[in-house]
Amino acid sequence: MIRYESDENAVKRAVADAVAEIDHGTARTIAAWFNGPGHVATFVTTGAMTADGAWITDELMELIRSGVDAATLKANEDALNALEAYLKEREDWFEVDAVDGWAQMWVPKHVDCPHQTGALDTCWCYDESAEDGE
Repeated sequence: MIRYESDENAVKRAVADAVAEIDHGTARTIAAWFNGPGHVATFVTTGAMTADGAWITDELMELIRSGVDAATLKANEDALNALEAYLKEREDWFEVDAVDGWAQMWVPKHVDCPHQTGALDTCWCYDESAEDGE
């Protein structure tokens, strides 16, 4: 049976594996979880951190967190912190405009990456025998 990695698991893995920051696709995926009417549709669809120069990291994170219950925020705390670090990095480099190809970006999933035996125990390619030294 082939099992594919969920977006939630892929984001958790990407956040845990991020040395410096998450990539564009992971940032877009996290923001999309909190995209609702009047929220961050422009960022989710274009990667633009500003709308007529009005949004920067703090304002964008406030929009993302607004209207979200405390339990959901707590459950997604690591992902939201990684998104905030990503936004601050882009802001520091003055890269706040739309990103080419943004609408096609998504969190890289294990099945999209080069497979390594035992790399991800929830993936269909996982080989338990490699752990046993067989």
